Amino acid sequence: MRGYRALPIAVLTSLAAGCAAVGLPDKPVPRDFELSPYEIPLKSGLRVVVLPDHSTPLVTVVSAYGVGGTSDPKGVEGLAHFIEHLAFRTRPGNVQVWDHLKRLGADFNAFTSQDMTVYFETAHKDVLNEMLQIEAWRLSRTLDGVTPEVFTTEREVVRNELRQRGETTVNSKQFQALLGSLFPPDHLMSRAVVGTHESLTAATLDHARAFVRAHYRPENCAMVVYGDVDPEAVKKMLGAWPAELLFGPQGQEGPAVAPRRPVVGRPVAPTPEPHTRTLARHKGPVVQPQLLIGWTAPGAHRGNDALLGFTAARLNLALREGIETDYDDDLEGVGAGVAGFDGAAVFYVQADLRPGANPDKAYARILDALVHAWTTELGPLQTEATRWGSATSLLLRLGNATGIATAVAEHMLQTGRSRHFSDTLEELLAVKSGEVMDLANKWLRRERAAAVYFEPENDEAPRLIGGGSGGGRSTVASAQAGQHDIGREASSAATDLGPQRILQIARSPGLANYPRFTLANGLQIVAVRYGSAPVAQIMMGIRGGDAFTQPYGLGRYASRFARSTCREHGDLFPVGGWLGRMSGATSSLVQVDVLSGNLANGVAVLADSIGCLEASEEGFLFHERALELQGRDYQRAAKLPDFSAFEKFWSELYPGHPYGVTAVNPATLKGIKFEDVSGFIRGHFRPQNAVAVMVGDLTAPEVRTLAEKYLTSWQGGGGTAGGLPPVGPGPASRRVFLVDRPAATQATVQIGCRLPDASAESVPTYDLLEALANERVWSIREQYGATYGVHAGVTLRPGGAADLVLSGAIENRQAGASIARLLDLVAGLAGDGLDERAFLLKRWDVAREFSRRFGSASAIAQGILEAVEQNWPADVWDQYPKRLAATSRGKVSELLKTCVGHEIVTLAGDAKVLAPQLAAAGLNLTAP
Repeated sequence: MRGYRALPIAVLTSLAAGCAAVGLPDKPVPRDFELSPYEIPLKSGLRVVVLPDHSTPLVTVVSAYGVGGTSDPKGVEGLAHFIEHLAFRTRPGNVQVWDHLKRLGADFNAFTSQDMTVYFETAHKDVLNEMLQIEAWRLSRTLDGVTPEVFTTEREVVRNELRQRGETTVNSKQFQALLGSLFPPDHLMSRAVVGTHESLTAATLDHARAFVRAHYRPENCAMVVYGDVDPEAVKKMLGAWPAELLFGPQGQEGPAVAPRRPVVGRPVAPTPEPHTRTLARHKGPVVQPQLLIGWTAPGAHRGNDALLGFTAARLNLALREGIETDYDDDLEGVGAGVAGFDGAAVFYVQADLRPGANPDKAYARILDALVHAWTTELGPLQTEATRWGSATSLLLRLGNATGIATAVAEHMLQTGRSRHFSDTLEELLAVKSGEVMDLANKWLRRERAAAVYFEPENDEAPRLIGGGSGGGRSTVASAQAGQHDIGREASSAATDLGPQRILQIARSPGLANYPRFTLANGLQIVAVRYGSAPVAQIMMGIRGGDAFTQPYGLGRYASRFARSTCREHGDLFPVGGWLGRMSGATSSLVQVDVLSGNLANGVAVLADSIGCLEASEEGFLFHERALELQGRDYQRAAKLPDFSAFEKFWSELYPGHPYGVTAVNPATLKGIKFEDVSGFIRGHFRPQNAVAVMVGDLTAPEVRTLAEKYLTSWQGGGGTAGGLPPVGPGPASRRVFLVDRPAATQATVQIGCRLPDASAESVPTYDLLEALANERVWSIREQYGATYGVHAGVTLRPGGAADLVLSGAIENRQAGASIARLLDLVAGLAGDGLDERAFLLKRWDVAREFSRRFGSASAIAQGILEAVEQNWPADVWDQYPKRLAATSRGKVSELLKTCVGHEIVTLAGDAKVLAPQLAAAGLNLTAP
């Protein structure tokens, strides 16, 4: 094994465009920055890159394989994605890979695209060796321990993923349908990455083994280790790997194996003309009709990715410039993008249509607008803003360990180079407006377009099925109570599970120690120096929202009419920055992203956007029309069975309280007057009601100076923010509701209950409950393959309210038994079904998870703002480890005492199939 070599990424100042001599910068001001990857070349052809970043005690490992859906054998489409699932079922040490990763406290997942399969995990740095051993096992013994029974079960999981993405919802199906119109049936790009029910049925374990032998090879893999690591230590850990992974099949004395050939070095496949220009029509569970238009272009990853992105930006600009809409327009929303693959790039436009609109006319109208767009080049300001907006987004990825490590691993596979960021920045600098126009004129022509149209599957209000007088005790699952629960195995990494060991793993993040100060106007500021990338984020949380208003929904609705009356400092467009504002049920968020050299621009523009907000009387003239449009959207959504079940679920869980309202019915807002809107804006957008966290490449003195200069003048309009109404008692008994969706292949299920009110001291106990519940409900997937995943979530809400919700989509045949089992699993956690060993293991896992909770700039900011919104002390997260170490099994079980027998259960699915199953499980439907 050879040594590593440093490959420094070019400093960012090489791209600087200059700055203003006085006042605010009027151009991007990048600060010096260098990211130094260390490449460890191996004779086996495996490429390993180490990216040291000592800002947090975390490490991320990404393994990217050059195999995806386009490599599937004919007739067994979906095999690459299926193997991605199976790779988590392999059993080093007779324990499944995903159980090993959970015991390490890792956050892990994987994805398969047309071109590659990527696995990633993040955990505390002291388990890096174990993580690397898992990657070695996955590479060399991918399917060891995968029995025919496991293969069959996981195939059912993949089937349910296919149902969930293409039948229960249609998000993936829409793009796949467009690919089917763009590419001929025998083209590799026309294949569905997840496969079909027929191709999954055809897959065998022998197919999988042959596929792994062909593609899961060191020379076809790029691995990135990112985080608080030393390259020399990583090299020593790799030295313990099997010889074939280090030196190739012929050992240390054999010849070196060449790594996978980069995309840029392969022959360029011809770009096909659209397979069909006939508008393809489909039905599905969509809220409103949707039109998807696409074009093919030459493949990506050949030094042209930035050009593709620029062209997509120009496409969006052309749509805004070329299409004028009004309130009654058939086009209710339109946007564009690009998806780059090895073999082809796909540009697309997605449009939301008004029900009853003619899709052919909408199709022609969009194409008419684009025909005129390619006659005018982007101006210098637009070109530079696009360039630097892309650069800022790129650098913000450095605040996310998984994002940067995945990007570098993919770049290694595609180009053979580890210098992802400098390569991309160089591409951005090189793009010229004329190149954008040339690409568009050649490939995005009217005659090269294909389109697909999706309309709602029905136009009737969903039917709520009733019967009986209430939900009874489930009986079916009790016979399964003794079956295996995932995660019960002992772990070599968790031999000491006592409180002292917990404190060694879950360390205080020190969030209360960051510099804090309050401006004269009452605005609180927190300055957080974090990371090495030359970017900064401002996240301002403003307490209050819909749940604090009467009628519910006034907050978000009023915010639509809020307008800033001052624009003294321009905007962030010329300096590549971004500002956004979002209103919610219990708070509003204003976020700014800028290069750290332009932090002054960010603070000044934030001051303009928030400091002079007033209700617009001119805008409110269209109040009734706006409500009419909002009501139209609400009525469309109300026709979806899943939406109706979701509304029913929350209204039963929080009866009569704003937390039980999931969507605002605009009919309740008809009596609103301008004084109501103006009053909310004055009372809500006040500095005394806000906290701003500035995080990134910055210093506390710099933050204080800028805040005092620009934000002190913000006074707000007076008034009060209002209060949150008290939360009443939860359901008195179990209640079961079924919303009919005829011919559905899955049941969308929610099971929930109210928990005792939470406090800052009890937060770790609720996290433990969520972790234990997730561990238990996973059995519905692992043992039966009945679902792509049922997930447990515990939510703590301002005012102390808390709830536990289990949700997922379950295959029809096993829906009734699965729901009964889920209810029994919750009952087991509340009773004596939680043994001490399982509790201690899970507490260990939560400690590990906490060690990486604040591993990004945005996570730190969100943690600080969450404490403010919940009215918790500033040190809530710093005290978390001690409180977790003191949490007992009895405290967790106690949280569920008022849950069992008081659950709300809702299903959306085929009533003819599901109602008998519920009856057999002893779950009586509640009368509507």
